[in-house]
Amino acid sequence: QRHVPKGVVSSISFLLCQLALQHGAAPTFVLAFDVSSTKWSRISAAASRPRATASCGRDLVIVNKGRRKKYSVDSASSDEEITSSTAPQPDEMTSGDLSSATDAEATEDAGANNVTQKPAADIDASDALLLNILSPSSDRNIDRIGPTQLAFVGDIVYELYVRCRYVWPSRRTTDLQSIVVNTVRAETQSKLLASMMKSFPFTDKEQSVLTRGRNASTGSRGRKRGKEWGAIYQDSTAFEALIGYVYMRDIDRCFEILDWIRNVQDEIDEKEGIHVQAASASRSGGLQYNTFLDLLRPRSDCDADRTAPAQLAYVGDSVYEMLVRNRYVWPTRRTADLHTKVVSVSRAETQASTCRSLIDENNLSAHQLDLTAKELSILSRGRNAAGGSGGRNKQVKKAGRAQQVDASMHQDAAALESLLAYTFIADPGRCYELLQWISTELDAIDAGKK
Repeated sequence: QRHVPKGVVSSISFLLCQLALQHGAAPTFVLAFDVSSTKWSRISAAASRPRATASCGRDLVIVNKGRRKKYSVDSASSDEEITSSTAPQPDEMTSGDLSSATDAEATEDAGANNVTQKPAADIDASDALLLNILSPSSDRNIDRIGPTQLAFVGDIVYELYVRCRYVWPSRRTTDLQSIVVNTVRAETQSKLLASMMKSFPFTDKEQSVLTRGRNASTGSRGRKRGKEWGAIYQDSTAFEALIGYVYMRDIDRCFEILDWIRNVQDEIDEKEGIHVQAASASRSGGLQYNTFLDLLRPRSDCDADRTAPAQLAYVGDSVYEMLVRNRYVWPTRRTADLHTKVVSVSRAETQASTCRSLIDENNLSAHQLDLTAKELSILSRGRNAAGGSGGRNKQVKKAGRAQQVDASMHQDAAALESLLAYTFIADPGRCYELLQWISTELDAIDAGKK
């Protein structure tokens, strides 16, 4: 059974859970038998919630991954380990045992590809689904992803973290932009990495990723400004490659690194008089960040209804970009091809077309979303706030002639970004549904149907 393909294992697991739900069963955990250590483990079953049962086996397996607890067959509360002598043999296993065993095999296969998710005990189902769709395909092999591609993903992860950090309390858009640019620029990242090298305990693998990222960047952009700038851009690329690697490899580790960075930035902001609460009350209570998404999203006291639509669009732009970059980073491709693809999908024209399909009442496709009155209001506010100024003075060349860009495209793009940010802050489950719908639209674009 160790050699069963991962896709088959996840599909079997998915069907078994579907059967259990149809017959009124709602298991709160599953049993997994580790054939290497010959021990049983108890794993929380997020699939007991119908909403967490995604549309394919791959998603279900990712939701089900959790921190393993020692479990005894004789008593659910016992912490005694079960050795191979007391574990049931394959011909004695029940359908429940088979389901958990297949989940364990899928988890093992994912581990071989360096894929790790946040423990299910610490993250709810909607957050798990949101984190899943904002990550590359689960069949990714991180060791085969180049350092420049890792930096491409790490750049947007860090950008989203910084934008969400400063979007609340509300401030002028120009001030927000100035703070964010100052925080994400190459010089600041280089200084952060230098501080981390002195005090943060990197693993050997992380040191290797930093070296690969530094070597992958030639620093050609910086050499035009002076010799020292070449090293700055190399450090910046190494920093972003590290963020991208741990984001795809181990969310727990990414949480540790970003939390360390947050503490450093809290001290810097306090000295510079930038108003940011040092310890945000997490959504589950307590003055701390409990999960990666708690750290990635704006402060828990952020009121999405009071956040200006321009600021919402500023955050939503990064949410959309994060979806797109993670979508196309695997299977691996040349950096230039990856960048071209991401730019073509992220441009205002594509976002505007997606937004219009979203609100089109005549769109009878099976995956069409029913927008609430509140969501329609957010779209309207985002469109009015954009005002079309982003496209009035821009031109594109087509058939040898310069043509004016339709200003309404930028309004529709801003509307979509505002809605993405609003749901990202206020309703992770709805944000997942919206991103899933956008992914379906991108599937049609990739297939040449749109």
